[in-house]
Amino acid sequence: LLIGGEPLSDRTRRLVAGLAGDVLILAFAAIRNTSPLARTFDNAQNASSASDLQLWLGHAMLLFPASCLLAYSLTPRLGPSLAGRWAALRALPASKRAVGIIILFVLFVAVARAGHHVVLLDLPLTDDEYAVEFGGRIMATGHVTAPLSILEEAIPTQGLFVKADRVSRADWPGGQAVAAIAETTSLGPWTWALLAAVPIIALGALVTRRLGTPWGLVAVLTFACSPMALMLSFTTHAHLASRALLALAIVGYWLATQRGTLGAWSLAGFAFGLAFLCRPFEIAFFSAP
Repeated sequence: LLIGGEPLSDRTRRLVAGLAGDVLILAFAAIRNTSPLARTFDNAQNASSASDLQLWLGHAMLLFPASCLLAYSLTPRLGPSLAGRWAALRALPASKRAVGIIILFVLFVAVARAGHHVVLLDLPLTDDEYAVEFGGRIMATGHVTAPLSILEEAIPTQGLFVKADRVSRADWPGGQAVAAIAETTSLGPWTWALLAAVPIIALGALVTRRLGTPWGLVAVLTFACSPMALMLSFTTHAHLASRALLALAIVGYWLATQRGTLGAWSLAGFAFGLAFLCRPFEIAFFSAP
């Protein structure tokens, strides 16, 4: 930036960047006044909310550059402090690193459980959750089908498998097995909250081992602050089981490549296989690389 042909000082540039970032954030907040960000729902598989495009364009063209500008403007004040914290994290002994990961795990479990209780009132939200809960209750009895107590014509049967006056849920067995464990152990939503936090330990341990403690913390915070990861953690969705097992499988895969033993490869394959039983298409897609 130039004023009268002279370059701006570093302080002025950062001030201008900070003000520009603030303006972009205000512009994003004002979008709803000119283009309402309404959410709509439709049965068609190819339907989407009319304002989705504006929402994501707002993130890409307003919030993202705003974050970069504000980070640049705040660097002189935050940089030295963050650099000191980064160095302190690198010097942490292994015992304190382990304690830190456990504390983060416990905190995420608490957040996931509180979110399910406060936000969702301890109820299933999606059809997938109702599906695994129904199948899990049947599986908890030691069977895969249950007697059909009323006429088939009297109930909606989409997603159900009915044969010879018995009914089962037509869904992948992994999520139903988790729901059965939650039912038989009386842990209920705590089972899902524990699964929701498994990637905290897996990501933290793996990235810390490979890149150092600071990057391990960055990986954990990136996961924990992801809107999708956080909001889904409030649910009892089968995705929580598949992503937990996928995280463990990735850790197992890395250990197997380091050690090369049959036991390590078997554990990695076992984790991938269990994850596949929860959501096979998701796991096949993400494990292929």
